[in-house]
Amino acid sequence: MTDATTQFTDRPAAGPGTGEARDAIQTGLDRAVETGLLAMAVGRVGGGAASRVTPSGTARFFGAAAERSPEFDYVVRVCGIRAMALGLGYLSTTGDARRRWQQLALLCDISDVVAGIGDLVRGKVPRSTALGATLRAGIFAAIGAARIARDRGTVPRTVNAPPPTK
Repeated sequence: MTDATTQFTDRPAAGPGTGEARDAIQTGLDRAVETGLLAMAVGRVGGGAASRVTPSGTARFFGAAAERSPEFDYVVRVCGIRAMALGLGYLSTTGDARRRWQQLALLCDISDVVAGIGDLVRGKVPRSTALGATLRAGIFAAIGAARIARDRGTVPRTVNAPPPTK
């Protein structure tokens, strides 16, 4: 017995309902997630380096208030090195080690989303600042979660659509 994944793979065209079309879509999704993860890692390194070198400028870029202090700069630098470590860890490894770095980054992204939601609820941080940071972390978390779900097999490799009717 064949399923919808293999039933129509001998068709010459890769139209809707064919295995080739589903494989092409899945390959495209896999590439998009991998490209997203690589871009996130590069962004973490760049943003982290900027936070280390110019914490006030980085804070302004992300919409932080104009008041600065040595303590504020210290916290921004600490966050910067976290971002750099996560990005460099991901970029410098492959296989299981890379998956571990990606999982650690996802943990940080989820924590950032929770913190951002808390700031939005409490209203102590300007709404636009909290919303922007929370959305960024949420996008990072969604991309990371998609990859982990795929690696664990909780997302199907192909879509098993019913065969087209004649």
